[in-house]
Order: sequence, then structure tokens, then C-alpha cells
Amino acid sequence: MLPLQEQPEQDPLDQLDRTRLPELQYLSTYCPFTLNAKPCPHGSKCLLKKVCYVLCAFRTTGSYCDGDHQVSAICQQFLTDKGCRYRKEDDHPFLGRSHDVELRRCMDVMLKPHELGLYGVEHF
Repeated sequence: MLPLQEQPEQDPLDQLDRTRLPELQYLSTYCPFTLNAKPCPHGSKCLLKKVCYVLCAFRTTGSYCDGDHQVSAICQQFLTDKGCRYRKEDDHPFLGRSHDVELRRCMDVMLKPHELGLYGVEHF
């Protein structure tokens, strides 16, 4: 008798509403690590756009900051059991964070391939 195996979880990309594919395509031009408010392990060899995830004073002008300010990093607090205490945009003006869980799960799929250098990394 073979032991029972758990059913694999459905891939987050399969669960994504197909009308949101353009958003995911746009986000795929960004480094998935900086989208998760973490430094990229490839550093300067990363060829993807980097999101500014530091609460820099230059968020509105972009001067002196090498990160992109068009996209917000994904809120880590929101995924905890407590939720994000700054969820309402007017509660805290300096925490420009995305609370889009569906897109976050899809972009998390991109972390491992990018970490392995399968895309978005200079190899020379």
C-alpha cells in the first residue's frame, strides 16, 4: 500500500484573474526582491528595475535615490495575522506600500528563478 500524498497547492499564477495579466507583465520588469522590500542578492548585476523600498525623503522627486518610485513595495505587515496598521492610505503618508495579496503571491513565484540567475541577471 502506498502512503497518501497531499494534493499539491494550486499555482498562484493559475488562480490569477486573467484580466490582471497586464499588471503582472508590468511588475515582471521589476526585481521581485525589491518588490518584497528586500535587497537583491545579485546587487549591481541585477538588470531589472529596482523599487525604492526605503522610506526615503526623496520619494516624490526621486533625486539621490536609485530606486523606482512608480511602484510600491509590497507590505509585509499586511500578510501577518494582525494585518497592517497603516492599511488606510491616509493613516500614514510615508508608508507607500501595496496591499495586493494576489499580485504578491504571483510575484513570489519569480523569487527563486531570479535568485538562481535564470532571468534579469548579468552573467558576464
